[in-house]
Amino acid sequence: MAEIKNTFLKGRMNQDLDSRIIPNGEYREAINLLISRSDSSTVGEFENVLGNTLYNLFSQGAHVIGSQTDETNNLVYLFVTSYGGTARATSSDKCAILQVNLKTFVPTVLVSGSFLNFSTLFPIHATNLVEELLFFTDNRNQPRRINITTAQQANVYTKEAQVAVAQYYPYDPIIPMLRQTVGVSASGNTTTQITITGANTNIKVGDIVTPNDITTLVTNQPIQNVLPQVKVVEIISSTEFKVSPAITPAALPAGTLIDFSRTSMRNEDSEYVSNFSINTVARVNERGGNNIEITTAVFGGLPRVGDLVKNITVPASVPADLRVLSVNVSTTATQEWIIVFDKQHDGTGFTGFVVGNKIAIGANPDYNVNFKGDAEWLDDKFVRFSYRLRFKDSEYSLMAPFTQIMFMPKQYGEFGLGQLTPETGEDPNYYQDEIDAYTSTILQWFENDIDTIDLKIPIPSTLLELSSTYNVKEIDILYRESDAIAVKVLDTLDVSGLSSGEISTIKYNDDLHGLITQSFIEYKYKSNKPYKTLPESQTVRVFDKVPIKALGQELISNRIVYGNYLEKQTPPSSIAYKTTFTPRDGQSSDYTTQYPYSSVKQNRTYQVGFVLADYYGRQSDVILSSFDNTNDSEGSSIYVPYRNSGDATSAQVLSYIGTNLSLSIDEAIGTGTDPGQPGLYNEEGQVNALTILDGGGNNEYDIDSNYATTTSGSGTGCVIRVTSKTAGGKIATIALMVGGAGYAAGQVLTITGGTATLTIVAVNVANPLGWYTYKIVVKQQEQEYYNVYIPGFINGLPINNLLWNGTPYSTLDSQVFPGSSPIETQRDKIFFSTILSDNINKIPRNLTEVGPTDEEYNSDEILFIRVNNPNTKAQDIVGGGVRNLQYYPGTLNQNVLNLSTVRENELAPVPFQPFNIGPNIGTQLPVQGPGNEYVSANSVALGYQGDYGSTTRFVPIPVLFDGKRSGIVKTIPTGSIPWGDVGGAASFYAADQNPFIMKAGQVSNWGNPVGAIVCGAPLFAGSNPPIQHDTNFAGGARDMQPTLSIAETKPVFSVLDIFWETTMAGRLEDLNSAINTNYDGLVAITDNSGSFAESAVIDSSVGDPFYFINGSGAQITNYSTITIAPTITGLVRQSAPGTPLVPGDFFDIFPTGVAGQYTLRNKKTFVFTDTSEANSTDVYLVTISAGNASSTNQVIGDTLVNAITLDLTNVAPISYSDAARNTPLPPGVPSNPYTIAVDSLATTIATFYGRNGSAEAANDTLQLAWSLGTVLRSDAGTTAGVFAIDSVTGVLTASGLADDKQYSIQIILTDANAGVGSIALNRTISVTVGVPFAPKAISAQRRNTAQLIGTGNRGAWYWVDQVNPSDNPTGYSIIYNAQTVYRADTLPVNTCEAWLFQGTIEISVVFAVSATALTGDASVRFQIEHRTYDGNNRGTWNKINSVVENNFNTQLATDPFESSSLAVGQNQARSFTFIYKFDQLGEYRIITNTQGLFGDRASFASVNSNFKDGKCRNDGGAYCANGGPCNPS
Repeated sequence: MAEIKNTFLKGRMNQDLDSRIIPNGEYREAINLLISRSDSSTVGEFENVLGNTLYNLFSQGAHVIGSQTDETNNLVYLFVTSYGGTARATSSDKCAILQVNLKTFVPTVLVSGSFLNFSTLFPIHATNLVEELLFFTDNRNQPRRINITTAQQANVYTKEAQVAVAQYYPYDPIIPMLRQTVGVSASGNTTTQITITGANTNIKVGDIVTPNDITTLVTNQPIQNVLPQVKVVEIISSTEFKVSPAITPAALPAGTLIDFSRTSMRNEDSEYVSNFSINTVARVNERGGNNIEITTAVFGGLPRVGDLVKNITVPASVPADLRVLSVNVSTTATQEWIIVFDKQHDGTGFTGFVVGNKIAIGANPDYNVNFKGDAEWLDDKFVRFSYRLRFKDSEYSLMAPFTQIMFMPKQYGEFGLGQLTPETGEDPNYYQDEIDAYTSTILQWFENDIDTIDLKIPIPSTLLELSSTYNVKEIDILYRESDAIAVKVLDTLDVSGLSSGEISTIKYNDDLHGLITQSFIEYKYKSNKPYKTLPESQTVRVFDKVPIKALGQELISNRIVYGNYLEKQTPPSSIAYKTTFTPRDGQSSDYTTQYPYSSVKQNRTYQVGFVLADYYGRQSDVILSSFDNTNDSEGSSIYVPYRNSGDATSAQVLSYIGTNLSLSIDEAIGTGTDPGQPGLYNEEGQVNALTILDGGGNNEYDIDSNYATTTSGSGTGCVIRVTSKTAGGKIATIALMVGGAGYAAGQVLTITGGTATLTIVAVNVANPLGWYTYKIVVKQQEQEYYNVYIPGFINGLPINNLLWNGTPYSTLDSQVFPGSSPIETQRDKIFFSTILSDNINKIPRNLTEVGPTDEEYNSDEILFIRVNNPNTKAQDIVGGGVRNLQYYPGTLNQNVLNLSTVRENELAPVPFQPFNIGPNIGTQLPVQGPGNEYVSANSVALGYQGDYGSTTRFVPIPVLFDGKRSGIVKTIPTGSIPWGDVGGAASFYAADQNPFIMKAGQVSNWGNPVGAIVCGAPLFAGSNPPIQHDTNFAGGARDMQPTLSIAETKPVFSVLDIFWETTMAGRLEDLNSAINTNYDGLVAITDNSGSFAESAVIDSSVGDPFYFINGSGAQITNYSTITIAPTITGLVRQSAPGTPLVPGDFFDIFPTGVAGQYTLRNKKTFVFTDTSEANSTDVYLVTISAGNASSTNQVIGDTLVNAITLDLTNVAPISYSDAARNTPLPPGVPSNPYTIAVDSLATTIATFYGRNGSAEAANDTLQLAWSLGTVLRSDAGTTAGVFAIDSVTGVLTASGLADDKQYSIQIILTDANAGVGSIALNRTISVTVGVPFAPKAISAQRRNTAQLIGTGNRGAWYWVDQVNPSDNPTGYSIIYNAQTVYRADTLPVNTCEAWLFQGTIEISVVFAVSATALTGDASVRFQIEHRTYDGNNRGTWNKINSVVENNFNTQLATDPFESSSLAVGQNQARSFTFIYKFDQLGEYRIITNTQGLFGDRASFASVNSNFKDGKCRNDGGAYCANGGPCNPS
């Protein structure tokens, strides 16, 4: 047969033409043929190729949906499934990955299970084989890969996480905490002692004691103490522990699980704590058997309660855990201590101490003599730790969240708890730390005290499963310093090398962790240094960029690249939560235990958000609060203010342990299933619904407690919460808390702890890409700031507020006293302080627009005062008392006005010269200098107001030679400043070094001033009263002394809009379970208490608007969901709960128009009375009935009994000046008081009127009461009994108004009969009183020259309404009776009275000695007495206080007789006059004491008296013109 040979160079199949006319090089049809492309003669010829063979791989009818050929090894990998739908494949569907050997055609199943979720509708077109890794994607599931070698082993790939390209994300941070969870014994428990069921030697003194189950409110827990925390104070034995404070409400019940917890941060290198000292026992006090005395203490550091004590001399004589129970440091000698221990040493307990023993106080209980780490490595570092997992395929997980900063300050963060002995050799000083702080401007001791940390690294399961299930090979422990970007590797742990002894567990039972026993790898960090730094690409890796799903996949440059992909899920647009801040405590969370010195920074604004992540760490953007767009809720942002004095009262400074940011979450998170939203993560067989099969025995379970479950079938991890019980104590309702995995519908579960059983109604299908975890993130843009350590603030100018008039005290001719006058000090307006060292950089000068000669600079710095130095008191200087105090600025801040040097601003003399008034030239006569000028001797006036830098001359040590005084003249600085007189001590620290002085404003700090004033000693203390240099000296104020004060600078605002991760992270299922319950009906309203004012008119909205809440905790925000209209179905007064009211007569309920929101309205007006609050007669309990549609559209009606407690609140009353009540009294600020002018004899001043604030017109004046508050007189004189106001009518009356005075009177109008809840309205009015003239018989002055003369003679002078005073003392001559003399001396005859029935009187006493040929002295003692008189009745004579006024002497009632003694020389006459002013109405007299005139020249002495109107001397004019009345009107 002829051979036909064709070539097919065109390589084209052509079935369009008839086979007879097909062109050469083309062919009609070919099967299993390949056109040769060789370079030989066979080019263009057909070659046979292998064909397809059909094999039935799965008898169930599976289909191949994708393949990958391995030509090198003659293998093919097939992806097969029997499922063809769009939902998730179930356990009855077959999904597998097969490996087929093309030589034997024997398939090997590499992976099999419905978790692969293949579907014929989603074929796998994109596969790649990279060495042993097979990558594939189907645009239905997330991209995956398997190791074809590892897959040969059985059951290697059984979960989605094991085949996903994205790796498991370790969401839990490392924790620094040691915890022992133990049970309470049945006996031996009191409120201060705990006995546990088994011995435990890991419990230490200082451990915080809390209940293990903290899922309920604190008020329902067995330990209800929040602050201070209950701590172990003594270990009696391994099962018995003393605690303090006492546990409330009672001793712990038997069987209670409790936690003993402490931070794992500690110092092991130091043998002693920071405040240690080594001392010698001076005495052993036998009174209690546990006291010692140390009389000469080595003042290294002060003992602290709880300090561990060792006997160095005889170590075995005391227990190893002997601690200080109390310390008494002598107030008279700081080196005398009495120390009481927590154990007895009376011979029955231990040997104890003897005199002479050396003892170490403050031994470190954590000291490790074999410590090998770098003890100083962490001193200046703020470090955080994290970890990442390295899987068996050498891929790394994302980094877990970093810890908070691991920091515990030296000295426990307190001044005075370190070594206080000064370096310069001065005596020990408790304030040494403070002194060092302001002299150096830094805290040298504020460093990290830790060198060892037990890091607990959480693992998702057991150690075995960590390797087998999660395929973890190694764990990198990561290290980062606060000021560094780099993340470093501290150590790498080989998982295969870990033993069970390196694994610990913590039993959690709270809302964040759920009911779980969490496993941890224990790693002991000993200040070792990191060994490598991660590359930047790994430090910025927030999540793996593995898409949710992808259609295309290819290998490019040995890298897998995805195309046509969905990168991440759609997160919720917002979450319903509110941000607030709360005090830290050990009950609510473990953060207080783990990080005992951490706290939210005050005076900052924080924005808190959520970041959700799936199981593999694909994270959402930051999700904020849905309340951010409302005006009545905090939402995601919160301002944390400085603590105020009230906060410091409720949680004192030393017991304050910080502040937390807190979230109140109103709805479950991440449950949305809208397009793009993945819902929550589920594993296959997660329990979805349960029913109670058997409620168990009576009271086997507690309400609101979590319980694990067990089953004889498959599945693990299901946890429930008992939510209610029957009357018989059986379980009535439960809530599903954790669904677990691997269960099947119909299984029976047993609740642990009893016999109750449940039936699983339904389970969930897997949702591996749902939201799995949450992480709280915080944005805080107010970043860097400085603490400024300052040597105190000076309030106002550094001067006394009285200016010396330049007159020194002198007795040269007669007594001459210095004088003073007020001067402006700018106190409470500005303050100053020295700025030294680093503070110059902390408070920088503004150097813009500065010239070369400028020496005063502006500053833009703003300060917040945190520690203030109030006015220095005398006892502060003598007894070392408190000289600085916590300052509570609220929102106040201080602007720094300028900075300049001491010499430039002339605020402090250089050198400083204490104020000195100069010598008494009566005793220290001046010296004639070399230029015949006279200069002061011995001392000289210094520190007075004058030219800055001026000098003065004086003779320090004068000598008497040849009848003349002479000496070396010395020139010294005067110490003058131009602002006023300086004090007696230098208030500006280091002023001699010419430092910068900061000037800052404080006008807004009214009532809360910054700094201490300069307040020097009196100008002359020898007078009575002393002549003051500052009006505050008599009140105890002294010169400001440098002491530590602290300010914060305004933080730098960062423009970086960054949220920072926190350590609060966990599983969403646990969090949502804490939020949710299983009831669809209405259970509450959003605001269950409210108030309304008595001023509310009818149909006003009362209380707060509210929403209904269903059982899941969600607000009903749609009116259509409320299918039964809300009505008030019950109303009672709290005072009479058994007496129902007619609701419609009082209130109704109506919708506000905001979707789902309601409010109450009042249907009548109300008035607040004295029983409204005291007896709760206006506290109303409102019961509301309403209904809503359940998730199954079933209408559920509910009655919320006493849903709202509604309080009537009081409104401040209003006071008026007119009967029509049209003109309210003004507030009475100093610039605008209500002013009334009267004369001193007026009795009725004004009538006031009021309203109580109620809208009820018929009763708006009900239960009003008038009263008087503070009454002040312009001269600070007495106001007692002057004014009265009728409590009912409001009529203000007066009696005994002082002349020429202005009164400031608080008129108080109180409503509700001044009962409980009443409000007092204060209005200040001003009453101006004119001063009458003195009586005519007084203002006419003296009419004769009668005087007391003669040795031993006694006399009296009278201003009385008597011709002959009947009570004149026996033996006393009546020298002058003003009334008798005036009547006899004045024509026509009159009946004028000479007692002071109005006005004021001046009385002077003139004592004189006439000249004689002899020298000697004469003396007299006298006093001016007063008695009350009203024209009819007289009181008794008493010495009284005179009016304190310029140009007058002062008599004090408490002083003895005034004394005057005159020494006279030969032929010398002398006299002295005492001048007094009195304003108390009544009768007066001068009386000498019983000695009369005495002295060797008494026979030449005389005493007489002058008198006149008391205002004549200083005011003159008509007061000197005898214009007063003759008799009282």
